[in-house]
Amino acid sequence: MRTVPACAAICTLSLAALASADIYVFDNAVAYQVFCNDMNVVTLGGNFFNLRADGTQKDGIMKIRLSDGTNFIRTVTNTTTFSGFVSDGLNITSVEISHAGSSAPNSFVASNGFSIGAVPAPGAMALIGLAGVLARRRRA
Repeated sequence: MRTVPACAAICTLSLAALASADIYVFDNAVAYQVFCNDMNVVTLGGNFFNLRADGTQKDGIMKIRLSDGTNFIRTVTNTTTFSGFVSDGLNITSVEISHAGSSAPNSFVASNGFSIGAVPAPGAMALIGLAGVLARRRRA
């Protein structure tokens, strides 16, 4: 009779493994944070911009490439141009930031407020808690 909870957990984990991962792209920091709080996700976000050699901001077009091959091209017009990326399955293991074309010659790409992290879903935390209860019950 104790095999039923174990089978249910294995089936749930198997179905989760079959799900495909999506990358969501955000240009608004508030929407990005709200979305991250509601899902089991891997996140990367920050303000991306171009700088001249003297440290002043330069308008241009930037390319952001993630480890899974996702490319995001965007116009950057100030030092608070936010870009956020959320993956609901694949880990984001690297990010490459570069100029797109010749949009910003004699400038450097930069970022501030950069963050990367993982946000566990409430359901995943409940499953971990349930596993702890079952393990404790088994020992008793």
